[in-house]
Amino acid sequence: MAESRRGSGSFYSPVNTEENDGRNSFELQSVSPTQNGDEVEAAVVVRNADLWYKAKSPVLSGLNMTVPDGSMSSKLNHGSVFLFGEKPGTKGIGIPGRNIGYMPQEVSLYEEFTVMEMLYYFGAFSGMSEEQVGTEVKFLVNLLDLPSLIRRIGTLSGGEKRRVSFAAALIPNPQLLILDEPTVGVDAILRQQIWNYLSKLVTRRGTTVIITSHYIDEARQANMIGVIRNGKIIVEKPPQQLIEAFCSQGNSSLENAVLNLCKEDSMIEIPVQTEDVKMAEVENECDEAGLGRSVTKIKAMTKKNILVLKRNLLLLLFVIWIPAFEMIFVGIAFGYEPQGLKIGVVNHEVSNSICAKHVPKLGKCEWTHLSCVYLSHIPTVNVKVVPFDSEEDAESAVGAGEIWGYLRFPQNFSERMYERTVLGAKVDEFVITSSDIIGKFDETNKHITTTIKSELYTAFSNFLLDFLSSCGLDPRQKQSALRYRTPIFGKDDTDLREYASPSMSLAAMFFFPIISIGIRLIDERKCGMMERSLVAGVKTWEVIVAYLISESCILVAQSVLVLAVVTLITDIKILGSWILVLALFASIGYAGVSLGFLFGSLCREKIDVAILAMACFMPNVILCGVFWPVEGMPEFVQKLVLILPCTLPAESVRSVISRGWGISHYNVWIGFVSIAGQLIFNLMLTIFLHKL
Repeated sequence: MAESRRGSGSFYSPVNTEENDGRNSFELQSVSPTQNGDEVEAAVVVRNADLWYKAKSPVLSGLNMTVPDGSMSSKLNHGSVFLFGEKPGTKGIGIPGRNIGYMPQEVSLYEEFTVMEMLYYFGAFSGMSEEQVGTEVKFLVNLLDLPSLIRRIGTLSGGEKRRVSFAAALIPNPQLLILDEPTVGVDAILRQQIWNYLSKLVTRRGTTVIITSHYIDEARQANMIGVIRNGKIIVEKPPQQLIEAFCSQGNSSLENAVLNLCKEDSMIEIPVQTEDVKMAEVENECDEAGLGRSVTKIKAMTKKNILVLKRNLLLLLFVIWIPAFEMIFVGIAFGYEPQGLKIGVVNHEVSNSICAKHVPKLGKCEWTHLSCVYLSHIPTVNVKVVPFDSEEDAESAVGAGEIWGYLRFPQNFSERMYERTVLGAKVDEFVITSSDIIGKFDETNKHITTTIKSELYTAFSNFLLDFLSSCGLDPRQKQSALRYRTPIFGKDDTDLREYASPSMSLAAMFFFPIISIGIRLIDERKCGMMERSLVAGVKTWEVIVAYLISESCILVAQSVLVLAVVTLITDIKILGSWILVLALFASIGYAGVSLGFLFGSLCREKIDVAILAMACFMPNVILCGVFWPVEGMPEFVQKLVLILPCTLPAESVRSVISRGWGISHYNVWIGFVSIAGQLIFNLMLTIFLHKL
């Protein structure tokens, strides 16, 4: 580009008179050119620009435009845009950043903020102090007739919200203003006052103003008008020449001229200057890439995130407590041994009535009614015995779902049991088969039948021990040679809760931040504040850091509550460092936050985030070893599940809680490494998506 110098400012004012998908739309642009001889000085140069927006045909097609000392901000699929001689985002021009003020068509404000908080928020993005913002606010209150500064945005009328949005664009005193219908919803007097102020900005400060408006006659205040139809500039004329060319006598309004122009069947696109032009230099040069400026913006966004949460206190409490509530349900209902399981008994040795009256004599050697003695050893809390007269009746009860199975005692069970016990290896096949207790069960629920069989086996072992001891025989002769000593880790009666609760806690800490962050990001996009923040110079990584900081308090509170539930409700003793457990809980929460960023960037609707989160949560719960050990899966699945977010961290937290291992142990620190890898991958992919 040629040498650059500061220009005197201009208006660029597209005026939309049709609402459609862009295929048959036209825009009116009004500019006030600044010339040096025959050479035009421009702040914005657009070359070969194409733009699609929810339309098969481009809204802009091969657009070439030179805006003297003005600019236009748009996402272009192709082509080039130069602002003050540089491409957007070039260090030093402050665009995006403090040198641009942007007012979108939507209100694009935080409903939870007060008017003053909203203006301070935008002022902070520009590096303004509270005193500087306060000075500007006093002026803008009078200029725009702003509502009370302590009122919440959500309580304002539509017109009041638009005036606050306008004020937010004006706060930093930018060199470039982009305003979408700033005078909608204001009375005629205030509208003229706004136009007078904008004219002063152009003439006295050299500000470049780009305005869109449905009030076409407002554009008469410009020196040059251009009409864009089907993405191409079809005419550029001063307003008076446009009126003379396209208006009949007696109806010389600018609006009528534009309407007549669009009704013509044949329109010839006029040539637009595409050679190099002189660029107006930026007036308020600034370094948007400085670390100090980033810290300022991060602080502003962190305060915003905290304030939004505080203004939704019930939602905040719900978010903090929901993982703990999930673990309370786990602690109350999960991992206990089934109780009250009914099994039938068909006793061919003695009648059911005799067996019911039989009372074993402790310490006395009994050789009769051994079937009744054995049944008395079965714990009635877990297994309830139901007598039947025949196997047919018992099988019918199983088929009707009344019992889980039945036991059958053969005739002469006591005699054959005595022979089998005393004679040992000398007994024949008939004695062995005649002393067997036959069981048949409904095996459709493996956990229940396993519990029943375990109780029956334990009862038989106790029965045999008492029987042999009372008869003066050494019970070790009939016991297994395998002996289990005190466990190195855990307990003999460790239940499923101690295995599953730590990993379930991790899964809960991971899942809910995905939903929370993803939905909040979509809310910010839908309300337009994400776009306004990016135009104001905020970087994607700054948004991420602000959310990570503001989420810290929530994640710590969630971690403490979940740890309290795990230790108090599920009665699990932590053998290792509780600080390591908290660190694992909070870290997996950050991994969930990072995945929430990624999903929020990929999805357009909240329901999409919820569906993706559920699709991510279920494989984690099923495959990461929460309910079933990874070692029990096929070998290729064991390797595949290592990349899941909760697999290695779940093993880490169990190792700390149940084994007491520290951070130096591989099983512990590998969980932190896994979480760090997921966090970095998700955040880097999120930043990459925002750069596309």
